[in-house]
Amino acid sequence: MNRRIPGILGLLSLLGFFAVASPSLLAGVVEVGTHPVTRYSVAADDPAVDEPIAFGEIAEAPAGGVHLEMVSTQRELSLSRSEAKAVHHLLGHMLAMSSPTDPPQAPASSTPDLTAADQSQPSAEGANGPAGSSPGETPPTDDEPTVSQKHDKPVKKPFLGMNLADVTYYSRAWVFTDLMLQSDAWRKDGRGHIFKTGYAPPGLYLCTWSGSGSIRFGGDAKAQPTGSNSAQVTITSGEQGVDMRKDGNVADVSLIRVEHETRISPFQPEFHSGLSAFKVIRFMDWANTNNSGHKGWAGRTRKGRVTQVGKGGVAIEYMIALSNELGADPWLCIPHKADDDYIRRYAELVRDRLHPDAKVYLEYSNEVWNTQFQQHDYVRQLSGGDTFSDEFFDTWAERCRKTFSIWSEVFGDDASHRLVRVAAVQLQNPWIAQKLLPRLNGEFDAVAPSAYFGITRKQGKRLTHTSSAGQILDLCEQNIRDSNRDWYNRHGQLTREWSDKLDRPIRLVSYEAGQHLSANGDEGLPYYDVLIQAQSHPRMYGLYLLNMRVFEQAGGDLFVAFNDVGKPGKFGSWGHLEHQTQPIEQATKHKALLDYPSIRDK
Repeated sequence: MNRRIPGILGLLSLLGFFAVASPSLLAGVVEVGTHPVTRYSVAADDPAVDEPIAFGEIAEAPAGGVHLEMVSTQRELSLSRSEAKAVHHLLGHMLAMSSPTDPPQAPASSTPDLTAADQSQPSAEGANGPAGSSPGETPPTDDEPTVSQKHDKPVKKPFLGMNLADVTYYSRAWVFTDLMLQSDAWRKDGRGHIFKTGYAPPGLYLCTWSGSGSIRFGGDAKAQPTGSNSAQVTITSGEQGVDMRKDGNVADVSLIRVEHETRISPFQPEFHSGLSAFKVIRFMDWANTNNSGHKGWAGRTRKGRVTQVGKGGVAIEYMIALSNELGADPWLCIPHKADDDYIRRYAELVRDRLHPDAKVYLEYSNEVWNTQFQQHDYVRQLSGGDTFSDEFFDTWAERCRKTFSIWSEVFGDDASHRLVRVAAVQLQNPWIAQKLLPRLNGEFDAVAPSAYFGITRKQGKRLTHTSSAGQILDLCEQNIRDSNRDWYNRHGQLTREWSDKLDRPIRLVSYEAGQHLSANGDEGLPYYDVLIQAQSHPRMYGLYLLNMRVFEQAGGDLFVAFNDVGKPGKFGSWGHLEHQTQPIEQATKHKALLDYPSIRDK
């Protein structure tokens, strides 16, 4: 729901702007606690289209920082397209440059990275002591920095990135201010759910809807009707989540915490602050990139859709809005079937709405080398060849080049410094990069394997019901020091060779990274429980630091973890936070990410 709020005179007077025909820029000053916060949105050209270009918040900066003062009035101001863009760019720039005022809070879950020899199970590596040591007893080596006891507000570092977990009704990430945007409402039986695995954001909510019907609540939500089309809903942070059932005709449902009713940002503040340390945000799962059916632009998910849950993924406008609010660089994955018009319109939308200081990491699909995904089959069939044949690599490279070319054309003179064209490859099989890169004709800026560590299938077969978390972490450490180090170095060497060939820097970045301990859906594994226990084991902290250091020593300059918030389970424990407000002392993996840049810089 978009709310139009009183316009701003001070900034516009400063810029020499004046009111014209249709409303385009809407903004106002409100207070959140003791902090004055300026909120703004810029609307589209057509006044009939109630779709903001961007949302933003600019808090008063600390002494010596940027300060923006706006005067609230009861009038709405209208700007031309060019004027609205100018104001948007200024606000986006100030937002990107301002310091976060709240401490960060959380990240979430991931996708498998497979070896060439074994396309169903990744190899991986990492731990905090020599093999055979008892958990927690091994003193740190030179490669293993000690745990920092200081927990200052994290500073956004270029080395850190985060993948966002897909938006689902069972997610534990508190994404949207309006909870209905991450619900599965409504199923055929009239039911709907939010935060089905528990840990819903607690508080007092106002639920409103249109139509002659009614809504009942259950689970961790209790409702008290306040009218024929509204209710006060109290949500507690239990294990059941929010259950809903509609009776009769119900539409236009919103469910918003009372204290957030005037919040213009579409994102929960806890979600926003949990990502504040990360320079790059990868939206692969938000877009439901794997097995995507998107082809034409008309079929994309719209921002006004009742829920952002579904096969189409989250609207691109929300990806841009979050990047603007965070002052972050978005990593965008283009659907494998997208036609040229889709690719061009996507690029134009990002060019016009993303804050001007941002770089865009651009990737064609996700893990095209991975035979379990439809994007691999699509490229193989399009090529007319076999998997990993020359024809397959020719077609994969052609699709990458086409995507990069259209975006470069749209961004024009800005393309060289705003686009990072990513060649995403397979960590455990550097041969993939060796086959793909020459076919890109120099049209790439970064080589991106994953940076996962874990255990191999062969190692897993030797584990039993008596195996401990420490033994699993011993194997992880061995793998980080041996095979992971070799894979990172081999990809790093490729980037150096291509830097020399192209006479410009080619970067080594990770598209996904972190631990990769997964039962692959089998809760019956004799060592399943210790896979879960290993996630929060104290030694996991040191393994993360070691893995990041080894990756960086190989030339890696961007570590994009997978992913922000998620419940540990049989399909993997990808969440760096198990729930949105997990205390940092309990979030071993997340804490390691936040601590590494400052430890490394000492």
